[in-house]
Amino acid sequence: MAGQFSVRALLYQGWDEKLRAKTRFFGAASLTNRVLAFLTGHPGAGAFRGRGEWLAALGGTLLPANISLARILCSASLVSGSWDARIVAMEQRMVQNFLAKAQSSRERKRMIAEMNFLLNLRGPLVSRCENAAVRCYAGVLDSVREHLAVPLDYGLQHHREKIGLGVISALHSQIQSSDLSVGEPEL
Repeated sequence: MAGQFSVRALLYQGWDEKLRAKTRFFGAASLTNRVLAFLTGHPGAGAFRGRGEWLAALGGTLLPANISLARILCSASLVSGSWDARIVAMEQRMVQNFLAKAQSSRERKRMIAEMNFLLNLRGPLVSRCENAAVRCYAGVLDSVREHLAVPLDYGLQHHREKIGLGVISALHSQIQSSDLSVGEPEL
């Protein structure tokens, strides 16, 4: 499963390199997939390791729409900045639809609980992690939690949008100085 996330991370990284003047959405998607690759493949991930099958399915659902969007953005003459929030909102509506289509409310609650565990994870895996993507993501999650003043809830679209925009903001601020946007996903 970590391999699926790593492949998507590289694919999104390629789109980010082509489109970063217009949006950093694809950089954020790459970073998210790098983190998921690390967490689903790392022995220290404990409770989450091996339980991200539904996340892999969700990623497979989002990928065709994101590739179509990337192709449109490549051919359009658009101004950067204003697209980030629109694209994040669009993708998170697709995530909300995916959650709503879960086979049962019990399955939906399980998926949300798994992500809430991950989004609110603290401890040695995060604080001492050598993986730059995980450290960046953890910083974004801490900032969003502090801003919202509540634990993050994956079931709430506006929480996911804040996270997405936070990752994009972190990428904008680290565009020249970070190893987050180049190289292969760290595992």
